[in-house]
Formats: sequence, structure tokens, C-alpha cells
Amino acid sequence: MSPHADRAGTVDLGVPATGATGSSVHSPAEPALSDERVAEVRDAVFRLRQHWIERSPGFHTLGLALYRDGQAAAGDRLEVEESNARLEEAFGPALADLKTLISSEVGGAVEWGDGLPLPGYHVFEAEGLRPGQDTRNSHFDIQYIWAGFEERVLDVVSVTVPIQVPAAGTSLEYWEVDYAEYERLYREGDVDDLADAERRYPVREVPYEPGMACVMRGLPLHRIGGTPAVQPADHRITLQAHAVLLGERWVAYW
Repeated sequence: MSPHADRAGTVDLGVPATGATGSSVHSPAEPALSDERVAEVRDAVFRLRQHWIERSPGFHTLGLALYRDGQAAAGDRLEVEESNARLEEAFGPALADLKTLISSEVGGAVEWGDGLPLPGYHVFEAEGLRPGQDTRNSHFDIQYIWAGFEERVLDVVSVTVPIQVPAAGTSLEYWEVDYAEYERLYREGDVDDLADAERRYPVREVPYEPGMACVMRGLPLHRIGGTPAVQPADHRITLQAHAVLLGERWVAYW
């Protein structure tokens, strides 16, 4: 989706952000998932391989994702019941751990979004990884525009928990510019596209370690980090979640 679509009245960001101070990226000191939980989750992801949804060669999701399926539905209701039931049955304890982490980050109770996909997984096989190259998929997490929320979105949190990483490592990459600042720069003619923003700010990196969460508050520009080298047996598996503040309620989904 174009990052300028809100000019046509289709996007209501509602996020209080002005420049770099409007967003943050960090990795909490304590693991989101224990080593034992990570192993349980990894085994369950492979056990459910028949339910992986191929998005492109070597890249799959386990579970529906609003940024893909919500966009494709174009406002129609997503049929999430079967997928969510499968995720809850296979990953209930991990989802509870994830909800605890999000609650700690936002300082309040968190509920799963009614009729929205539960947090699920990105699964990259070796053929879906591009060794030594950037992933060229920088974006802002504005997928909530397809959720059909009737209330104004006041704040946004995105969480990624690595489950398995390639032997050579991988990461999240981001720039210290948020959506609101990017829009200001675009309106004033200082940037023409995301590539201009990437050149304007230094890229920063959060290395991924299984079980350790990466938490983004607000809407920073970011992308999936690269992998220096790829071995045939490598997989890049991450648990993905978003949460939005609606009034006084934090609602989480993927």
C-alpha cells in the first residue's frame, strides 16, 4: 500500500507522533518466551506445516495476517475462526506469554481482537532468504486500517519474537523516522519516496535471538533484516503481533 494513501481519506493514523520522538524500537532485557517454550513452538510450527500459507516462493505464514488477508478482503469480514482455533490449540501457552509481554509494555490489560487474526508466524525457508542482500521491504505498520475499527487508533505497538534464526543470524532493521515525520518530509518536497528516507537516516539494527522480543512503539520505518549467508537447512521463523489503543482498550491481533 502507498504510504500516502491517507491523503485520500482512507487512512486515519491517529497516532500522536512528531518526528523521531514519536516512535521507539527496543528489545526487553527478559525473554518473552523461555527456551523450553521456544522449542515447543518451533516443533509445533513444523508439525503444522500442511497449514503454512505460501505467500511467495520460500515464504509462508502460519495463520492469517491483516496486512495480507485483510487488505485482500477489501473490507469484507475475514473468516478467522478455523485459523485462530488452530493457533490457540497449538500455541495457547505461547500466546498467553505474548499477551503478558504486550501488557507489560503498554502498562495495561490487553485483549485479542474480536474477528481478527490471532498472532501467527512468518516462516522463511532457505530459498526465501537472500544471502548478503537487503530485503527491500521497508514499510510502516499501518495494517490496522483494514481492521474495521470504529474507534480512533491512538497508539500502536508491534512485537516480533524470533523462534528460529538462520545460522548466520538475522535481525530487524529500522530508521529513526516515523510515519508522521515521513509524511511531513514528503509534503515539503524533502523526500520523494521511502528510498529517499532510507538515505536520509542511518539504518539501525536489532539482532534476533530466539525468545527475545523486538518491540516497536509507534510507526517507525523498518524492514526484515538481511541474512549474511544461508545454509540449506536454515529457517527464519518469527512470532508476529500488533496491538492498538482504542479509547482505553489495548486490542492485539496480527
